[in-house]
Amino acid sequence: DLRRVSNTGLFGVAFWAGHLVPLLGLIGFFTWRRGVLREASDPIGRKRRLARQAAMARLHGDNGEGATQQLTYSDLSDALMQFYTDRYNVSAQGQTRAEVRATLTGNGLSDDTIRGYIELLDICDRGRYAPGAMDRVPAETVARAEAIIAAMEARR
Repeated sequence: DLRRVSNTGLFGVAFWAGHLVPLLGLIGFFTWRRGVLREASDPIGRKRRLARQAAMARLHGDNGEGATQQLTYSDLSDALMQFYTDRYNVSAQGQTRAEVRATLTGNGLSDDTIRGYIELLDICDRGRYAPGAMDRVPAETVARAEAIIAAMEARR
């Protein structure tokens, strides 16, 4: 009874898988690590890329702990100014509306977008400081803020 006995040895699937899987894992690790190092070497660029995501989280009342809360005019103003600070790498402290307008114009935004952004900041100021004003931001104002932030983000 003659039968062919198969001994794959060096040409077996298990042998090559045992060598290729760690090699592919090592290549994947170095690729991932290179991305992490690139991200860490550019903190300003990282803030700029994540500016919209952070602003949207603040607009939807995310307090960082997974819970949501009703948005106030102060929160809306903080979200708008934090987006401006992160996106354009400027300090928003002490800036006048004219300086904000000049920065946005210098970054190539349209006049309608700039006007909408400044109007939102003015609405926030009236909502925070006017006597007898509402404490909570209406949904239309939040939607308008989202649209303005999207328009500002679209212009790179």
